[in-house]
Amino acid sequence: MSLKSDKTKKLIIDTLVKLMGEKDFDKITVKDLTDALDINRGTFYLHYKDKYDLLEQIENEILGEINEIVVTSQKKLTSGFIFPANEEAVLNTFISIYRYINENADFMKIILGPNGDLSFQMKIRNLVEDWLVLNVPVSDAAEKLPIKYLAAIASSAQLGIIQKWLKSGMKETPEELASFVRDIISSIYKGVIKDLIENPYYNKKD
Repeated sequence: MSLKSDKTKKLIIDTLVKLMGEKDFDKITVKDLTDALDINRGTFYLHYKDKYDLLEQIENEILGEINEIVVTSQKKLTSGFIFPANEEAVLNTFISIYRYINENADFMKIILGPNGDLSFQMKIRNLVEDWLVLNVPVSDAAEKLPIKYLAAIASSAQLGIIQKWLKSGMKETPEELASFVRDIISSIYKGVIKDLIENPYYNKKD
């Protein structure tokens, strides 16, 4: 995250992450945060309305920066979206995303873990679904494919991979994980989706 312009805000964020590693967010109070930091409540309220505003600002920045990674990748292409034709672009995009998660691992482990925010996990899934629904190219013969359902499966799988990676100690490098995910995406698109496209049901005339 790039919330580093204000030292106090950075300390508040770091303290929230530490406390969320110890107990559920619902049980954390502003007093817990200010006591841990040895600051008065007024200082906290100069930056945030309440603990929910604090968490929302952090989450929104994460979502914005992950989205920016994908937008930047798209801008580098001369035509089309990164998925699935350009496997190199797919790989580089996932490497950038996983590097970002790795750089912010302390918070990501918490927010995507058992004491995390389920609504944030839903936002991550929705973000991935939106990318896929809008950008997966389909032929005329495949217009009837239930892309929205395939996107839902893919987004849940992506979130699960990230959670597993974080929980297992991130033994794979971002590059290794990205390569693995790229290969899965390629196999699914060339196998499952290709089979669906060639299925007579999706090619029949209305």
